[in-house]
Amino acid sequence: AGLLQKMDETQALRAEATASRVDVTTISGLDEGDLFQLVRGEYATVAGHDAEPLSGDVISGVLRLVGVTPMGVRALFGLERTRHLIQDGGLTQASLGRLPRDIEDALRLYWDELPGEVQTVLSVAAVAGPTFLSLPVSTAAEAAGLELPFESLKQGGDPYGFVRNVDSGLATFADPIFYDTAKREADDTFTSTQCDSIRAAIIEYAVDVSLGAHGAAVCEFAWATHVRFASEGLTDCAR
Repeated sequence: AGLLQKMDETQALRAEATASRVDVTTISGLDEGDLFQLVRGEYATVAGHDAEPLSGDVISGVLRLVGVTPMGVRALFGLERTRHLIQDGGLTQASLGRLPRDIEDALRLYWDELPGEVQTVLSVAAVAGPTFLSLPVSTAAEAAGLELPFESLKQGGDPYGFVRNVDSGLATFADPIFYDTAKREADDTFTSTQCDSIRAAIIEYAVDVSLGAHGAAVCEFAWATHVRFASEGLTDCAR
């Protein structure tokens, strides 16, 4: 009953703040022209802004490889293999064959280039879900033996671009394809007992979280997550 009362109080607080809140609209996708500009910009960042621009045919070839998702484009140009290829002579129709075969291949290679501690904390976050609470995820990662997990989680956002808003306390994976990549790693790495321990850390956090210290958004999400985990049968913290 106490948890439900806290959730009701949070809803009331949110209602009072509605008039002054600024709504943020998320762009779900880019049109073809925007994607072409994105590829040109990512290429110029690696090759240098004085390099000869990519041809339309090469840009189309890049997009055939990684699909029409901005995060796929950024992952491709974040690869060491791609950077070396560009620095050794640029991207041409002939050299496209040396790039990853598709977006899944590009993301797997990009994931493999992340530092091990960043991979670990992102995998822990993926157990929590596409949106997650930064502090209990860091606590669970530390319990698993990771040093400075919060710093590694922040690196997952900058420079690697997998997650956003870590410092706010309520973070999210930057794109569903990044969440899916981390979740596959979590499924391959963690036992069911380890996953329960991660969820238990979130439950413990939800019990202690307060509006005054953490804010409405974090509290509401923590309490709702607690209720969801309880409905799935996980109610006590792992010891």
